[in-house]
Amino acid sequence: MKRILILFLLILPVATLTSQAKVRLGVRAGAAMGKLNFNRIVDSKYRTGFTVGGVVDLNMPLGFGLDAGVMFTHRSDNLSVDVTTHEDINGNYKRDFFEFPVHLDYSLSIVGLSSVVKPYVFAGPVFSLLSHESKKVRWDNCSFNTSIDLGFGVELVSHLQISAAYRIGLNHSIRSWRDITDDSTYSAHDRCWLVTAAFMF
Repeated sequence: MKRILILFLLILPVATLTSQAKVRLGVRAGAAMGKLNFNRIVDSKYRTGFTVGGVVDLNMPLGFGLDAGVMFTHRSDNLSVDVTTHEDINGNYKRDFFEFPVHLDYSLSIVGLSSVVKPYVFAGPVFSLLSHESKKVRWDNCSFNTSIDLGFGVELVSHLQISAAYRIGLNHSIRSWRDITDDSTYSAHDRCWLVTAAFMF
């Protein structure tokens, strides 16, 4: 009984806020500037891709909000390695993802200007499904990735949202790549900057 009461007290505030939420739909698009962070030898440089999709936004009381999206994201990495046995890795490595970001945000109301300009901060997980890659050398690419977004933005005239976020991969995008010369294992995490604009209806 005590556990049920505690659970009820935890759920009640969230349910109350959600019941008063204003639902909006929108479209979002922007640039995705990312790289793969390898644990050794391979150098990866930032390259610009793109992201585009739809989003649903819940505006809740007290400045809180929740948004969830379905995005198509194209990423491009430029890989280079000096070891002659791995020269086939050099060059552009392109990947396409279907991504599902879920963000909790908090808006800062400016007295007298909240309907014109409203800054906000947000954070939340992103779930990515790999749909295509341009090449696979000797690595095992993870088809399902989990990341976290940390960002900020501004909403203009209650419709246009402009935001920037840093995306940190939580699991290995490349889970294992065994070097045939010394039997060592390599891995890589994704790092990505996203600058996007969304129009909410």
